[in-house]
Amino acid sequence: MWYESTNTIHGRTNNPYDSFRIVGGSSGGEGAIQAAAASSFGIGSDIGGSIRMPAFFNGIFGHKPSRYCVSNIGQYPASSSKEQDHMLSTGPMCRFASDLKPMMKVLVEDEYVDKLKLDEPVDLKKLKVYYQENDGGGFLVSPVDKDLQQALTKVVNYFKNSMKVEVNRVQITRVIKTADMWFANMKSKDSPTFAEQVSPKPNESINGWIELLKWMFGRSNHTFIGIMTCLVEKKLCVPPGTSKYQYLLSERDKIIDEFREMLKDDMSIFLYPTHPSVAPYHNEPMLRALNFTYTSLINLLGMPSCNIPLGLGNENLPLGIQVAANYNNDRLCLAVACELERAFGGWQEPK
Repeated sequence: MWYESTNTIHGRTNNPYDSFRIVGGSSGGEGAIQAAAASSFGIGSDIGGSIRMPAFFNGIFGHKPSRYCVSNIGQYPASSSKEQDHMLSTGPMCRFASDLKPMMKVLVEDEYVDKLKLDEPVDLKKLKVYYQENDGGGFLVSPVDKDLQQALTKVVNYFKNSMKVEVNRVQITRVIKTADMWFANMKSKDSPTFAEQVSPKPNESINGWIELLKWMFGRSNHTFIGIMTCLVEKKLCVPPGTSKYQYLLSERDKIIDEFREMLKDDMSIFLYPTHPSVAPYHNEPMLRALNFTYTSLINLLGMPSCNIPLGLGNENLPLGIQVAANYNNDRLCLAVACELERAFGGWQEPK
């Protein structure tokens, strides 16, 4: 439930490129072990960026599939509403782009095999590229780092000058509301609270204030972030049935329509930063809590999105970008991942 990986069993997970930096979350351990070349490939779960952020911070590939094409059965916590199920996906994480497609073929539900057409060749000369440089200045969201701006520009120029495909800069203004829309979609009338989900006793809740006091003395079984989630959940998530809740769902539907119209051509992709900064220092996410909205935007849409590593920046930390496409057009994301790996080198071994 957070984009730093720290738990009460193993402690804190460190980034292979700089042990003072985070690995992302919630699939941060998978991101770190892939980057360190200690495992061939793995999978992660993603409801707000939990595949793509660890992939980005650790310089590997991570793909969030189209909604529903991979089963969510067995996920914990389980999705408890159609809105959560729309946003939640399980997908592959790996160092090499060529591993993404065979992993997807294992994961995809039988009914989606024909829809995804993963083995159908992709002619990248027919691409139509749309890109947006930032979220327009979202509340409590950091500006995009200069290194990442330059990385996006290099990719755009590669498509424009080397591949000679159509490239269009866009500025979809509704993305500035991503946090509000995402939190609204995380709540439903029947969904259990986080305090209930982390309680060791069925149908009971932990007391966040008591757990916070215990945590101060090293006596709580819960992490600080887990406790704080219990305490602030009601304020962050708009209650279902209210006028504000209905408004935010309406805004979500409008932004979905906007993206579907933009990407209606089967050869259209959308480029967007995976995160506004390179891997932050440990505990820094507490001061940048809403930076995850760069990935959660695509969860709101339910569309496929892949983080693509683009080498190392000035701080010797991984750079990257996410590429999204229309529903069930995952093969386009995977083909672009292979192309940009050839052009920019993909995963770089930590020194």
